[in-house]
Amino acid sequence: MAVDLSKPHAEGLNGAVAAELRAEKAAQNLTNQEIADRSGIPVVSVQRYLVPKRGIEVVVLEKLAAAVGKKASEIVEAAERRLERIAQFEAEERAGQGRVIPMPRPGLNDDLSEETSSVRPQVAKRSAEEAGASEFDQQ
Repeated sequence: MAVDLSKPHAEGLNGAVAAELRAEKAAQNLTNQEIADRSGIPVVSVQRYLVPKRGIEVVVLEKLAAAVGKKASEIVEAAERRLERIAQFEAEERAGQGRVIPMPRPGLNDDLSEETSSVRPQVAKRSAEEAGASEFDQQ
C-alpha cells in the first residue's frame, strides 16, 4: 500500500495508526496516564499522538505499541487494513453500492434501565422547550 505523506496527521496512515492505538487502549480500559507510565512518554504527548495532532515517529510507535501490549508492526498492519476497509467503503459509496446497516430501534414500551428512564422525561421536556412548546403543552 502506498503511503501519502502529504496528508495531515489526522488522515492517512498516521491517523489510522492513532485509531488502532486508541482501539487497543479502549479494549484494555487504559488511561492516557497509564500509557504514559508504561511508555515513558509524557501524558500530554500521548494525548497528542492519539488524537492525532502530531506525527508518530517509529521509535515513539514502538513505545506506544508496547504500552498496549502489541508490536509496532501489528499496529501498522491493523492500520493498513483499516485504510483498505475505508478505501473499499468509499469506492462502494462512489459507485452507488454503499451498504445500509440496519440498526435496531427501541419500541415505545421497551424496558429501560433506571438510569435511562430517569433521563427520558428531561430529554423530552428539553426537546419540547427547544421546539417552542409551552409548559402547558408539555403536560
